[in-house]
Amino acid sequence: MTTTETVVDATVIEDGQAGAELVHQPAAPANLFRTDDPAEVVSRASAVADALKGVLVKQKLTSTISGREYVRVEGLQTVATMVGLTPVTTGTRRLDNGFEATCEVRTLDGRVVGAATAMCTRDERTWAKRDDYALLSMAQTRATAKALRSVLAFVVSLAGYETTPAEEMPHQDTEPTGPVFGPAFSGDKAQLMVTLERLVGDHEQAMAVARTVASEAGYMPAVVARALQRAESARRAHNSRPSDIPVDVGQPVADVEAEPTEEEMAAAEAAVENAKQEGLL
Repeated sequence: MTTTETVVDATVIEDGQAGAELVHQPAAPANLFRTDDPAEVVSRASAVADALKGVLVKQKLTSTISGREYVRVEGLQTVATMVGLTPVTTGTRRLDNGFEATCEVRTLDGRVVGAATAMCTRDERTWAKRDDYALLSMAQTRATAKALRSVLAFVVSLAGYETTPAEEMPHQDTEPTGPVFGPAFSGDKAQLMVTLERLVGDHEQAMAVARTVASEAGYMPAVVARALQRAESARRAHNSRPSDIPVDVGQPVADVEAEPTEEEMAAAEAAVENAKQEGLL
């Protein structure tokens, strides 16, 4: 009877080394932090978490939802890069009413360490009237966020944030219009974006304001939009007032919108599309 022997781990001996002893090479630690010492794993993960928190705060990569901080997919991609991981979309599938996407998390040498599948469908109110490309993009974003969470949730927790990705929170899927915040804004969204940009100075800051409102309320309430419009009117009125004329705090603000320029409207319409894709308007 013939037997077969399998060498599991050994070092090749070149000619002339006959009789030399085989040297056992222990396998490298399989975890992300390259150590089998639990205390050292926690220490290295904590160092990554501390560095991550600084980036998330500086780059505004989190969303505040019901008073809690959730990391957006860009923040999860940042921590993945810090530990040598990359998310890879491995497949997408059209559904009857939307799309499904699958994402794998891989090490730099190609090992798969996590995976997830997610959907985005028109059954969700926010996405009911969106174009196919927007649904497909959100399905991929959700799959990426879920896959990264499956591997990196403990690092996010060490940094002091909720482990559920912001993209998975209900405010991304619904537009509440209950008594807490009142009805949703239904006016000219491009005009509102012009107002926001005039009020805060530039497009990025305007989008940041819209994200803040959406993260807290889940949509743009009409009362908030109206307050922003009146604040911009007050700013214009104040800036146009001669410096030697005292301000009468009891005088109501003229509630008139300044006519936007063609350039402002073109930029605002593009901003509205971006805001819609993020579920902000």
